[in-house]
Amino acid sequence: MEIEMARKLWLNEITEKEFIDVFFQNGIDSEYVLKLLYGAYKIQDVEAVRWMLYVASKFDLFTLNYTKVLCSLIEADWHKSHEDIAFTLSKLKPLNAVESLYKAVFHELEYLNYDDNFALAVKCIWGLGNINSPDSIEKLKSLSKSTNEIIKSNAMEQLEMHGLFTERQSELILNLFKNEISKEDFIEEFYPDYLYTADEFKRSDYVLKLIYDEYNKRDAQAIEYLFYVSSFFGLITAEYMKIASNLIKEEWYQKQEETVSLVDLTLLSSNQ
Repeated sequence: MEIEMARKLWLNEITEKEFIDVFFQNGIDSEYVLKLLYGAYKIQDVEAVRWMLYVASKFDLFTLNYTKVLCSLIEADWHKSHEDIAFTLSKLKPLNAVESLYKAVFHELEYLNYDDNFALAVKCIWGLGNINSPDSIEKLKSLSKSTNEIIKSNAMEQLEMHGLFTERQSELILNLFKNEISKEDFIEEFYPDYLYTADEFKRSDYVLKLIYDEYNKRDAQAIEYLFYVSSFFGLITAEYMKIASNLIKEEWYQKQEETVSLVDLTLLSSNQ
């Protein structure tokens, strides 16, 4: 009865009021739909899973209480609702969904064999980015090294959106230094989408944040690369010079292993 009612609602064969009066006899109840969804999962009822997810979405019933069953479902391979579940987990942002979303990136599902755009993997990556926990960031870093270009580029985009310096950005800086990439192409690939057309002040703040993050990690190489970008594009401010001045006094920086130096921080710090 529940499945048929949901299907009729979807087909506009009944109104929302008619659906609610029959389906929710005691008023709209999120826990009731959760119970039905969990029951569908236990007996591996593909249609029931599909339609209970529809009802929960239609009436905005998803809460963190759904996390356990949604994680179990996204890891399962017997239904066809993985993308909807990934989207829902991305909205809920539950910390305990990280492992399930990460595993789902690598799902090889027969019904998605046609999809060369890896839509499920992309939605899972967005979900990891939305959760934005230390664990999810580590998963994104791992995915940013994938041999699958779509997975790799989406993971890097999520890291960049959260202001994290990626290996791809490091490669781009070296290419810029070697004149193997134009300034225009560098800007398009190095900065997150929202900074493509931004002014220099916003780009300067973005690079400065990356430098602060790498300073806290004591990554001397990354810091020097980022200072090169700021110097090359004329983004240097007093705050940059202050960091450079402090950096060359740091014992850990003085004892750094050999790095590829692209900019003279000593000279830069002396310009305060």
